[in-house]
Amino acid sequence: MINIDLSKVETNEWLPGEYQVTCTGAELKDTKNMGKMIKVEFTTSSGRKLWHNFNIVNQSEKAQEIGLGQLKSFLKAAAFPNPDHLTNEADMLNLRATVKVKIEESDGYGPQARISYFKPSGSSTTPTAPTVPGNIF
Repeated sequence: MINIDLSKVETNEWLPGEYQVTCTGAELKDTKNMGKMIKVEFTTSSGRKLWHNFNIVNQSEKAQEIGLGQLKSFLKAAAFPNPDHLTNEADMLNLRATVKVKIEESDGYGPQARISYFKPSGSSTTPTAPTVPGNIF
């Protein structure tokens, strides 16, 4: 017989709501359909991770429009100096914003935390100098 007290243990489940996040990873990647996306890792103030993909080149004009709009929304929320122009995904590192997380059911994976929008956190940092030279387009 085993007796374990789990009353003070937090579960790893996301709750819908707003979270302060910092961009802790950003990588330009090819998509399966010959497009391009920026795969971003966000870390909450409590250390939890969220991932989001920004479609920047896609065969679907609508998917590309949504992805670019989300990217600009994040850059504006994070007080990026020029949210109309990003030349290197590394420029996103250390940017801070508030994200709204919603929970969506995903076939085969169960409930998934998804970022539904970005807004200013009130404590945005100045972006760090690019660590990887080059243009993302």
